[in-house]
Amino acid sequence: MKIRKRARTKTGQYVGDDPRTKDIDEAWEDTAEQIGKEIYSGAYTEEKKPRYETIADNISKRMSDYFTRIKQKFSSKK
Repeated sequence: MKIRKRARTKTGQYVGDDPRTKDIDEAWEDTAEQIGKEIYSGAYTEEKKPRYETIADNISKRMSDYFTRIKQKFSSKK
């Protein structure tokens, strides 16, 4: 089932349909329930990784930084 609502401008006025575009109805917009709430959070502009990959990347980077600091600390003591 399509859930649609009237499109509005930033000031709250209704947007009219442009008669030059036959296949697009600008007066109506799809809602978050129909598309998925991710579209409003910018999910379609960039590809998101699963959460476990993001956490693993973060841990890996932190460990790498830690070992780099340790190597620098021991190499400077000589």
